[in-house]
Amino acid sequence: MMTLNKYHNRKRSWSIRGSAITVVLTALLLPACANNEQQATTPEPTADTGASTGSKPVAEKENITAPEVSQKTDALIGKLVTIRSQPINRVSDNVFTITDREVFSGERIAVVNNTGKPVNLPEPQDARLQITGTVAKFNTNAIKQEYGLDLGQQDVYREYENKPAIIARSIALAPVPGEIAENPKTYYNKVIAVPADIARVYGPSAFTLEDDTLLGNNPLLVLVTNQLKDKAPITQGEKIVATGTLRPFVIAELERDYSFTFDPQLRKQLEADYNTKPVLVVEGIYPSALPQSAK
Repeated sequence: MMTLNKYHNRKRSWSIRGSAITVVLTALLLPACANNEQQATTPEPTADTGASTGSKPVAEKENITAPEVSQKTDALIGKLVTIRSQPINRVSDNVFTITDREVFSGERIAVVNNTGKPVNLPEPQDARLQITGTVAKFNTNAIKQEYGLDLGQQDVYREYENKPAIIARSIALAPVPGEIAENPKTYYNKVIAVPADIARVYGPSAFTLEDDTLLGNNPLLVLVTNQLKDKAPITQGEKIVATGTLRPFVIAELERDYSFTFDPQLRKQLEADYNTKPVLVVEGIYPSALPQSAK
């Protein structure tokens, strides 16, 4: 097994290009909370892609980059975006900032926690978060009025007033499979968002994820609950973001807690290959908006 330091060196290319890229996602398998907010869209590519009836799905469009959230706030106000980034600074119990030297050029964007749950900034400190929320200009009075969040002393937020912010409805750790394999106990029983490639498909209820930017991949087993498995095809080689709860693979417990009913042959194979290893029980599967060049 590679050391953690070696792992982080190898993952740097993903981190630079992907850690603070803003991705706009159309869910293949949506969690239950449908909403009426608009999703952010971007201009169509300039190359001729043929006739089209209506707009393309958001995930097929060019990425909205992190600087665009800052520079084009007015155009994105009220729209839903997802950013994968490292948290940089805790401002208060409900506000922290994100940035990326390569993408943001040092600029910080405030994230307001509107999930209803406290957020402890992750350990290790270079761990990434996936944040989904609505773009707004930071204004404590407006946030209190619209979202019912009392952020406390306004002086604390003076440098962020009227600057771009994300009012977050979802905040989750966003490790890649190699990070999970290195230290699965860090993520057990937590909701995480895993960006990776579908490496092997066992069937509609089970597949594996790998990060192909690394040597010595450690595949992560993903199990799809009965409520989700028939709602979208799973295609080998597809780059996705899978969200769900990480558990140790103890098949009797998984069958009890999630009502899995595996084919006997598949059950035997999974137990032989993944017993006590980490497994992600998914709540949602999304197409990743990262371009192929970001692999």
